[in-house]
Amino acid sequence: MAQKRASLDTIGNKRLLGQNKTKKAYEKKRAAKAITKAVMYRLFGLDSPINEDYRQAYMCNEYLFQNGDKITSNYCQKKCCTVCNRIRGAQHLAKYGGRILELGELYLVTLTNKNVHQGELYDEVNGMYAALTRMKKNIYKTYKTRINGYRTFECTYRGFKTGFNPHFHFIVQGEKEANLLVKLWLKQFPSANVGGQNVKKVTNTKKSLLEVFKYLAKPITKGYYSATAYDEIMIAAKRHRVTEPLGCIRGKKDEDSDELSLEELKAQKINFKGHRVEVWKYVHELYDYVSPDGELLLDTKLDAKTINSLRIIERYDVEEKKEKMSEQSMFYEHRGKGKILF
Repeated sequence: MAQKRASLDTIGNKRLLGQNKTKKAYEKKRAAKAITKAVMYRLFGLDSPINEDYRQAYMCNEYLFQNGDKITSNYCQKKCCTVCNRIRGAQHLAKYGGRILELGELYLVTLTNKNVHQGELYDEVNGMYAALTRMKKNIYKTYKTRINGYRTFECTYRGFKTGFNPHFHFIVQGEKEANLLVKLWLKQFPSANVGGQNVKKVTNTKKSLLEVFKYLAKPITKGYYSATAYDEIMIAAKRHRVTEPLGCIRGKKDEDSDELSLEELKAQKINFKGHRVEVWKYVHELYDYVSPDGELLLDTKLDAKTINSLRIIERYDVEEKKEKMSEQSMFYEHRGKGKILF
């Protein structure tokens, strides 16, 4: 029997994977592990208040324990971990996706405020979540209705000039309710760009579901990576719930959690290494799990996309110095003109 995964074609249903697909599933986990390892390594030197989260993420899935044809591992369940985020997104998609599709008349909604610069994100995110809480109360008390669907928080960063763009994604039932979200959001943030908000009818179900069941923040955005920016995003999101089922989609309390599904944490069957007792350790230089005897678990090359991402992360030190020099130059230039940018 092979590892089970959720299929977008049959949301909420499980299917068995053949040997090739089981190995590919582990290759994807290996790629996520490689990204997490590289990102966390560059966060250690920041003296961040959530350094312990980064250390736990760094060691997440460091070892795979094989007993017979089953493999278990340890999961950190941290928001900064690419491995756990992949699993969490897939589990929530399988858990809530089917119920969302049953609603019908679905709309994608994006709510955002103005971009903010480094040092401003924490207060901005707190303000956005507080505004969302006030909106929920207003919808219930004033409009005597509720929002059915699902909500996620995402934040991107594209350099000093652009800054951070924190925003909420919703997939909700009803055009009236979708427009109401935008209306109440603009009341909370009158200076927000009306064009920055978006309401779009769902026509491509798979694409729309993937839009809301995704990462809090990708380490790399359009070829750009910054450890200090990623750290600021993680600190700002630390005390907040980044995903939330809404209205009738809210399930039982044990389904209303950011924690990983217990099913994912159970022993997974592996069918390409036979029956044996083995401990596989991840070796970052090889991008593979290795037995004490030096045998590779996967013995395949890392995919080109992941290799390119790792190169971008490795260039961080040089790029960050260039950006800081640019920031200082702009600061002194505008200070001389009586204008301060930040």
